[in-house]
Order: sequence, then C-alpha cells, then structure tokens
Amino acid sequence: MAKMRVTLINGRIVDGEITTEHGSSAEPMLLADGKKFSALDAVNNGILIHPVNDPIVDLWLNTF
Repeated sequence: MAKMRVTLINGRIVDGEITTEHGSSAEPMLLADGKKFSALDAVNNGILIHPVNDPIVDLWLNTF
C-alpha cells in the first residue's frame, strides 16, 4: 500500500493510500477520507495526489 497526501475537490488535504486489498476486485483503488476512488473517479472529481512517482500510482492510473 502506498501512502500519499490527497487533496480533495473542496481543498481539504487528507491521508490516502492506493491498495488492491479492498474487496473482490483486483483493481487498485484510492482510499481517502473513508471513500474508495477509482482512477477515473479521481480524475473526474479533480482529486490530486502526491507523490505521483510511486509505481503503484502508475498501476492505478492504468486502470482506466
């Protein structure tokens, strides 16, 4: 699991992580603020993550 800083659309900064250990799906999900976000959800909602140079971020972004 990759820990990262997540900036939500309302500007609030929270801790988040990308994981594949979230249920039956093997696709990576961003867990932030108690919610799950696919890469497409995050991009559509203007969610920013830092750092972006972690290999799991590439795996997550390649899911859409």
